[in-house]
Amino acid sequence: AMCRLAVPPFAAAGGVEVSTIEEEVGESNGAMLRALKGKYPGGTKLLWICGDDVFRWIEKPKGLQTMAEVSGLIVQRRLHKGGGGDPDKFYKEPLDEGKIRAIGARLKLEIDFIYGELPHFSSTLVRRAPGTWRSFLPQTVARYLDGRPDLLSKLHDNLEADAKIEALSIPTPPAAKAKRGSPSSGGGGGEEEDGSSGEKIAAECVMRGLEVVHSLQFERGQTGLYLSVGTDRLKKDLDDAMSNTDRIVREIVSAADENNDDDERRIMNEYDEALALAAELRRIPEWLSRDRRIVRKKATRLRSLRGAEGWEGRYSLVEKFNPRIVIIIGAVVRALREILSNHSNDNNNDDDAEDATVTLQMRDAPDLLLRWSEGKEALGRLRALVSAGGVNAPAVVRTSIKMRRLLNQFIDTKERRIARVLNRSRGGGVRGPTSIW
Repeated sequence: AMCRLAVPPFAAAGGVEVSTIEEEVGESNGAMLRALKGKYPGGTKLLWICGDDVFRWIEKPKGLQTMAEVSGLIVQRRLHKGGGGDPDKFYKEPLDEGKIRAIGARLKLEIDFIYGELPHFSSTLVRRAPGTWRSFLPQTVARYLDGRPDLLSKLHDNLEADAKIEALSIPTPPAAKAKRGSPSSGGGGGEEEDGSSGEKIAAECVMRGLEVVHSLQFERGQTGLYLSVGTDRLKKDLDDAMSNTDRIVREIVSAADENNDDDERRIMNEYDEALALAAELRRIPEWLSRDRRIVRKKATRLRSLRGAEGWEGRYSLVEKFNPRIVIIIGAVVRALREILSNHSNDNNNDDDAEDATVTLQMRDAPDLLLRWSEGKEALGRLRALVSAGGVNAPAVVRTSIKMRRLLNQFIDTKERRIARVLNRSRGGGVRGPTSIW
């Protein structure tokens, strides 16, 4: 059912179809593919799109049974999770082209590759990504799950179970185990494990912070439209935007409640800025609910005001988002800089040349994020200002010097911020911390 909800945009004639053959057959891949072939005219080519780990089992008995039913393979190159006790290391599957050609000849298969490696994907990634599982689903599917709490609960249970299996499948080298259990490390290795957990929690705070910023920026624009125009459709759009922000904030508060504060501070001992960001995110419900009450209280009166006076009054409520957003952006950038700094120190201690190279490549990430956030925020502020102006905004700009000057100021700021982003992405600009606004 969820697959059918996801594919309508691609389901035109000759497009994507959702097959129930796996449910109908309920057997091996070979039996399923054989049944699928039976639904098409003889001579139809059946190509199987798969990951590059197919070559690990392609010549085993079940693999041979499966390959007998297909005309060829389209193989996607992707990154795989590595071992070595580091869950954040990945590797590209080594492939022997001569061996692959020989396999294709023996099994009479056409084998093509899709290059441009996909990032690693796992249940852990789904659980920890911004908006968790929703980030990976079309909104039609997300709404379907929202209306079925039992199914949604099952989804979470499955993700947790998959994560446990995934964790057990990552081998830890003997050297790493010895290091954790050595007398010099305190016998139990708790400090090292806490450090890894602390970095993960800090990274989650950064991702949640970015998601909150995006949601607040969108709600700001919708608030401006509602205040200036106020149609039923715009009211619904604002309600949807508020609901999305509330959902994200609930997830943040829920995640914070899962950890005992004392335990969190112990694990996060080296991540003070991430703790500060987490504290800032937890305060959102208090000020956001208060500001929303004021918007509802004043909406009707402000909508009735015409000209520059009405525009200024509406924007005075909308711009209250601005300093809140800037505070969160600053906290996110500082937390990211702290994570990379701690990671760099760990690499220096381990003398790992490969990790040190990666760290050097990522040292500009906080500044790049800051510039990008400045550009996005400047664009959002301009959108919010125009939204608060309403349908008569062009006429007001022509007659009001003050509003024309304010609009030009916002446009100029937006252009400068965007130019800095583009210049920075090409390697220009000056490295070092900057202040937004």
